[in-house]
Amino acid sequence: MIKILFNFFAFCVFVGLSASADAYYIVGDINNYNAPTNMSESERGKYALTDDDGDEIYSLIINIPKNKFSFVLFKGIVDWNSRDIYWATVPIEMVDETEILLTKTVSQNISYSNWEGGEVQLEFDSKTERLKIRSLEIDNAEILYLVGAPTGYIEPTIENKELFKEYAFADIDGDGIYKGSISIPSDAFEFCFAKGLNGDSTTYVVPNNSEVVKFDFYGIYEGATNYTQSLQYWTYNDWQSTEDIEVVYDSNLNTISFTCGALEQTKYLYLIGTPSGWIGPDSGNEPYLRKWRLKNSEDNENVYKGEFEIDNSQQLVFRFYDALTGWDGGRSYGCEVDDNVFHYNIDENGIYQGVIKKGKGSWAFAQWPTNKLYIEVDFSNMTVLFSCNEASVNVVIEDDINICVVGENMLSIETTNENVCYEIYNMQGLLVGKGADKIINLEGFCQGVYLIKIEDAENYKVKRFIVR
Repeated sequence: MIKILFNFFAFCVFVGLSASADAYYIVGDINNYNAPTNMSESERGKYALTDDDGDEIYSLIINIPKNKFSFVLFKGIVDWNSRDIYWATVPIEMVDETEILLTKTVSQNISYSNWEGGEVQLEFDSKTERLKIRSLEIDNAEILYLVGAPTGYIEPTIENKELFKEYAFADIDGDGIYKGSISIPSDAFEFCFAKGLNGDSTTYVVPNNSEVVKFDFYGIYEGATNYTQSLQYWTYNDWQSTEDIEVVYDSNLNTISFTCGALEQTKYLYLIGTPSGWIGPDSGNEPYLRKWRLKNSEDNENVYKGEFEIDNSQQLVFRFYDALTGWDGGRSYGCEVDDNVFHYNIDENGIYQGVIKKGKGSWAFAQWPTNKLYIEVDFSNMTVLFSCNEASVNVVIEDDINICVVGENMLSIETTNENVCYEIYNMQGLLVGKGADKIINLEGFCQGVYLIKIEDAENYKVKRFIVR
């Protein structure tokens, strides 16, 4: 019995010490710089940053009295001779939220010279050795600050806080998602985000691979982010939009999105390929390429139409460019992202309907039936229509036909007319299904992107859908 009790006691002591040894402790003005080895059990509980959910992020909420904000971080119950003491790399000044890189090389205390007292939240990421300090007295919302061209490349310091006010993005509810809206002046799209205003010790949220932002026609960008202590910017050299940008940064997934209503669109799309002799999309070739452009529709700015006379004795291969700024300038649009030729077919009516993507994949048709090529590009649906017949591209697409997903692999056609028929095409232009029912069962279709063409007595509609 004595042996059992002794073993149980030893087990309890071992567990208690392990839990304490696995914590990080603040040691500084607040506790007269007593190392964890000199603290009582209650003090260790008060000054310990602990990892309650096993994510290797250690946290503590503590009230730091006025003028007591100076400390270092100890790993485990060790003394001043330990090699596991974390210091700040440079002095810091905290406003709203600060995130700094710590080091085991003796340098500076983590300090705030004008601390007025109050509750703070400390979070130490043991994987990255970064310490986040947030004042709960100043603001419950976490803040990101935009740094770069719109803010005049001003250094993110506490002295410049007022200048950053209109470029602050808040995590209002503490879910790790920051949101805000900003106006970016023309040709000033070059910025990243600062986590805190700490000058040389500021941590920045930057693009993962220093990517240039590439918007589509709807003004949408999504990309991955990274943390650094050096400036790297998102850039977009030809930014001309006058609309505000909505920013959403998800610190949980390390992703960011920029969205604006609509970028200023080009008036033309240029057909580049065998009909134009593969003349390069350069400004010097504009007089020749003028006859190979699709014009922006007056009725719908997202729709471009063109009518061309071609030599149909050769294979028809082409893609589109929205500006004459070289092969790699502007935006190129094709059937696929990759710079390759992809072969397609037209239906019995001499029509091809498919999807358009940002990229250099070229449509190819082995034998075009006539010397006429009619094209409609609709960026609202990211679809294209190529035809030998002018009438097919002048059909008015009405909203009186709706297509709804009603279940797994089931579509429903909603129209006021009783008689309806549909045709389904794959991305190679092959007819893979047709019928006259208003409920369409897609079971048996392979995964991928399809187009459905629907007609009733009065209306006509083409829509893209995905079978997953």
